[in-house]
Amino acid sequence: RQRGPTLAAQARSGLSGGGLRARSWRRPACISARTAIGGSPASRSSTSDRRHPSAGRRHPSAGSLLQHRPHVGRVQLAHVVLLGAPVAARQRHQNAAAGAGAACDVGGVRRRMVRVQVAQDHRVGAGREVLEAEALHAVRLSAVLIGENPDAGPLRGDIVGGAGSLLQHLEAQPLADEDCNASSARAAAGAPAALSVAPDCVEPRQARIPSLGGDALCVELQEVQATGGARARTAGCGSRRRGPPLRLGGKMEKFTTESIKEYSKKDSKRKLIVIHGKVYDVTTFMHRHPGGAKLLGSYSGEDATDAFVALHNDKALVEKYMKPLECGVVVDYEDNLRDFRELRKVAETSGWFATKPFFFFKYLVQCWLFELAAVFILWHWGVNLLTFVAAALLLCTAQAQAGWAQHDYGHLSVFNSRRLNHIGHELVVGHLKGASSHWWNFRHFLHHSKPNVVGTDPDIGVPYVFLLGDKMPKEWGQKKRGFMPYNWQHDYFWLLGPPMLLPLYFHFENVYFTLKRRNLRDLMWTVSFFAKFFYVFNHFFSSWWGTFALYMFTRYLESHWFVACTQMSHIPMDIDRDQRRDWFSMQLKATMNAEGGSFNDWFTGHLNYQIEHHLFPTMPRHSYPLVQPHVKRICSKHGIPYVEKPLGTAFADIIRSLKKSGELWFEAYYMPG
Repeated sequence: RQRGPTLAAQARSGLSGGGLRARSWRRPACISARTAIGGSPASRSSTSDRRHPSAGRRHPSAGSLLQHRPHVGRVQLAHVVLLGAPVAARQRHQNAAAGAGAACDVGGVRRRMVRVQVAQDHRVGAGREVLEAEALHAVRLSAVLIGENPDAGPLRGDIVGGAGSLLQHLEAQPLADEDCNASSARAAAGAPAALSVAPDCVEPRQARIPSLGGDALCVELQEVQATGGARARTAGCGSRRRGPPLRLGGKMEKFTTESIKEYSKKDSKRKLIVIHGKVYDVTTFMHRHPGGAKLLGSYSGEDATDAFVALHNDKALVEKYMKPLECGVVVDYEDNLRDFRELRKVAETSGWFATKPFFFFKYLVQCWLFELAAVFILWHWGVNLLTFVAAALLLCTAQAQAGWAQHDYGHLSVFNSRRLNHIGHELVVGHLKGASSHWWNFRHFLHHSKPNVVGTDPDIGVPYVFLLGDKMPKEWGQKKRGFMPYNWQHDYFWLLGPPMLLPLYFHFENVYFTLKRRNLRDLMWTVSFFAKFFYVFNHFFSSWWGTFALYMFTRYLESHWFVACTQMSHIPMDIDRDQRRDWFSMQLKATMNAEGGSFNDWFTGHLNYQIEHHLFPTMPRHSYPLVQPHVKRICSKHGIPYVEKPLGTAFADIIRSLKKSGELWFEAYYMPG
């Protein structure tokens, strides 16, 4: 990621006829732009003269632009060859001489060129610059102008001044073939994109120019220097996916709490979310969101402030990527969750989010000790029915506790470093449990964003086998859907529920997800787990089938433990389609607690504090008992039920809830009246 010289430094080096070359030091395959601004007579080819009405006018070189202030009305021409990877200067010069509008093949990739006209109009005194871009071929444009207003002084915002320079940094991305004809037709009809940039921002920020047929790349200005140079780097907001054009600085759109709800409809082509009263367009970004497009899409047209705060503990980094997506404000935004947000501030200032790595290290040591105990039993007493069951129980305990440990790493609550948490998560969930960390993140953060919401929460996505809640069974019964005897689901739960979840379903889903995403690192960790397990325990059995039986029996036992501890907090609660509730109410409707205690906390991995965990997902679990009284106080103040039960009652309510849902389906199916 070496940074090249600044644009101004390149210009001073005498590259007036040879052009300016700007490299992106963020992307491995940087986007190079060859720009011929005036320059020597040789650089102003006859092709250039034929292809623009203002050709033939003598233009100052890039070097002279640094020495003289630009005059009002001066026009500069630029022939730009846009390449996706660095090529030799001679090849770029040949491409430029081919003329604007020509297509060329470089490195086996079809490239297109564009002619851009950069001008200052008579509004310079008002502090404005104008960029007029006429695309002779279908391209997507993004540009940053660096100039100085001779009357108003240096401009800040989307135009940053310095030393009287007027330079341009252009980047483009070819459109798909099917889009070329339409965009070329618009350009031929004489529809250039004329855009004004107002200096309404004190700090340098992203400059965004709408594309001529789809998306746009963004460029962020950094380290603006007195010489007029600026390092430009791609901000990572471009996309190959189709979507609405990005806007260029200036005015922000204004929304109301009612108008923003229009974007929550499934047929809405534009996806907008609200965070701290600001509106962000995530239409294209959602497909590159680390948590998946489905998570962001589920909050379209909603206030996602509390979900954003709860699920990100590196907000400064995330907000850096959010800046190019900002498109408006909610004018009547109100803080309806003031008490809850005040509680979060209290938790942060009280140190309840502070990590204690040694607390979690004890649980990892515990897992290894249980595994060693299983090995010792088989080694010392040999393999018989009793030792087989004892070893499986010990391995089951190790796997269950490793599951709670990987949950802590996955929520970034073990270390202060995000990177260390990710490394620890890959190690624990991969090497100790044989699963994919990315698969777990994808499923689990969807669950946290919309718990018990049909169609979003993957943990309740089993409608053809089980019907959950009060509303879905009635709907399916009235529509005569399904093929299972759901009125008996509380009985066959012990056959198709826990016995199938970890031993079969999770294995299949892990393999499918890893191969589909081609995540070789996750695959490597998973292979290391199975290699270790079968290498160690195969010494005690006469064949691989004995080791395989031990493994599957361990998963069978663990699956019951896992289902009991995780589903006791959700299955008996409200399950429905998305009601667009606020964060606090949604989590309290979908979760419940089991009473605390030393054994309960250890057995459930502190997930008996499910309410506190869902309200503060990144909070370390040793802080749940500290924040619990404050959550109860807010619930009591606002009349929101806070459900807490004994551990045994919570387990039994899973079966009671399944039986109740089955009866509702039976009544709706056979007794519609």
